[in-house]
Parts: sequence; C-alpha cells; structure tokens
Amino acid sequence: MRRRTILRALESAVLLLALFLILFPIAWMALTAFKRPVDLFGLTFLFRPTFDNFRTVFGPPWNIGRTLWNSFVVALFTVMISIPFSTLAAYAFSRFEMRFKRGLFFAILATQFIPAVVVVLPFYLLFRDLGLLDTHLALVVVNLAIVTPFRTDRGDLWELIAAAGILISIPMFLLAAVIQRHFVRGMTGGAVK
Repeated sequence: MRRRTILRALESAVLLLALFLILFPIAWMALTAFKRPVDLFGLTFLFRPTFDNFRTVFGPPWNIGRTLWNSFVVALFTVMISIPFSTLAAYAFSRFEMRFKRGLFFAILATQFIPAVVVVLPFYLLFRDLGLLDTHLALVVVNLAIVTPFRTDRGDLWELIAAAGILISIPMFLLAAVIQRHFVRGMTGGAVK
C-alpha cells in the first residue's frame, strides 16, 4: 500500500513537472507580449502592461492581419486539395492489387524524406518563369509538395514576436478546445474493438 502511494506521488510530480515545462514558455510569451521594450529583460512579474505591441504587429512592416488571412487562405486550399487526393490514394493502396504497388508506395514515401531546402530553388525558378511569385497559388502548390514551418527573420524585437505569437496561437487553441472532445472520442473509439 505504501509503495503504491509513493508511486502515485512520483507520478503526480512528474506530470506536474511536465505541465510546468509545457505551460511556462506559453505564459512567458504571453507576459512578454504585454511588456514595453524597457521591461523586456527584467526578471520581475510586476510591470505596466501595454497593448502597443499588438497595435504595432498589425501595422507596417509586420501586417500580421494580412499574414493571418494569407495563412488561412493557403491552408484552406491546401487542405481542400490534399485531403481528397490523399484519401483516394490511400484507399487505392490499401484495397487494390496492382503491379509495382510496393515500389510505387515506397517511391511516394521516399519523397517525404527530401529536405524542403532542396526544392526551394526549383520552385522559385518555376514560379518566376510562370509569373506566380508572391501569389496564393504558388504557396498552395509548395504546401502540397512540402510542409513549411512558420519562421520569422526578425530576431531583435522579442516583445513584438511574442505579441504576434499570441495572436497566431489563439485560433489553434480555440480549435483544440472545440474539437478535443471529438478527437478523444475518435481515438478511443478506434482503439477499442
């Protein structure tokens, strides 16, 4: 009985540590988003909050509103195109017998191991020649071919990056909150036979 209590306490401690390690960076980013540049590197939690960082990221040169809209449009069209094609391909591979099925499957799978940086220049040259630079269509095509992570090249404006990060994270957290129940139900329903 005593051993079980110790194991439960140890398990709870590990889970609390994991929770802290997950939530601390999010809380730090949220606090940083409301700090003025003069308060940025202070280790105190007491500071006068400001919304100036949020106003700044919506204006030039950041234009986070336009960036969020562009991301939404590109993600929407990428998903609307890739899900039906991927579903049909997966169905064909799982249900039909065909010549070279295994080789074709591994060839398709092998394309996922090509680093994104390898195809950047060919895509750029193609889109330049077709007059598609700086268009949604070009981004959708690239996203259909490779997965591109969110990046920023502004490394010295931490309070603005934090404000933008909070704004970008809100839709993800809302979506997770809305679909969590359905996600868990699907996971447990598929696991139990």
